[in-house]
Amino acid sequence: MVPDQQAEFLESPTPRSVFQDPTSLANQARGFLCVSVFAALMGIQHHARAYRSFSETGESLASPEVWGFRIFLGLAALITAVVVSRWIYRANSNARALGAAEMAFTPGGAVGWYFVPIANFWKPYQAMREIWKANASPSAWQRQRVSALLPCWWLLTIAAPSTAGWVTWAVRRGMDGIDEGAAEHLGEAVSQGVLIPASLLLFVIISRVHHMQMMHYRRRRSAGTLPSAESAAGKVRDGG
Repeated sequence: MVPDQQAEFLESPTPRSVFQDPTSLANQARGFLCVSVFAALMGIQHHARAYRSFSETGESLASPEVWGFRIFLGLAALITAVVVSRWIYRANSNARALGAAEMAFTPGGAVGWYFVPIANFWKPYQAMREIWKANASPSAWQRQRVSALLPCWWLLTIAAPSTAGWVTWAVRRGMDGIDEGAAEHLGEAVSQGVLIPASLLLFVIISRVHHMQMMHYRRRRSAGTLPSAESAAGKVRDGG
């Protein structure tokens, strides 16, 4: 799919959304973010041990231990990404159901831009900003401000993958005679350390967005102004 086709697919119009309770997804996302923090702490410990092994004996850790750790880390990252992506989709869709009009990112686009090379450096952040604003005040979301949590989270998120390489390069230049493998493990440990505050910030962002969304949902439900699934489906069939 070429870039123009990708953009057209990700930003295509979406049918009128129906509010779906996001509590379970929010809890799952926050739970797996906690698992990610635990995995990152394990990663720091693993790479610290590997660094000491290289420094003291010049040998790496046993292969089964290394591969077991990598599989655990990969599974934790994959499951967390899937669950958080589902929450992002739901948060965008529910904001529309609560009355947020003219949003630039569709629910699918808010998730899909993470997988588009180059554009994934800024588009996902813009989509998350829109989700925050749309849930802060669905009827007047364009005028809303976003918390400083969001840029801090995104800077850490995009910095984490490249941190290992930069730290490894800096360590090898600043410490004469250090083993290349030892430097790489030190860089990986720092990279895992960057992921911890990024995950914790996303945990807080999900909690705040969820709170705002449920607050508006309860208000509209009490006022009787939230469309039912049946009425929304009828509007879609009628072209509304």
